[in-house]
Amino acid sequence: MALLLIGALNWMVKHDWVDSRNKAYGMNYRNKNARPEYSVPHLQRFFTAERAAADKAATLQILNTGARNFPPTKNRS
Repeated sequence: MALLLIGALNWMVKHDWVDSRNKAYGMNYRNKNARPEYSVPHLQRFFTAERAAADKAATLQILNTGARNFPPTKNRS
């Protein structure tokens, strides 16, 4: 019985009856030509050193802002 269910689910995924990909809210996933490209070269072009530095600076600002809400401790490094 379990083998039949696995086979049926596999068939549904192969024939696009069930989409096993994760989804982001607000994106149209029905038009397959409009889906973003998730290849290694595309992601390497997208995530640049400048973008990483800006993300790091923004994250440190968020952490420092949150740390001000707590009293200083002796072991904080």
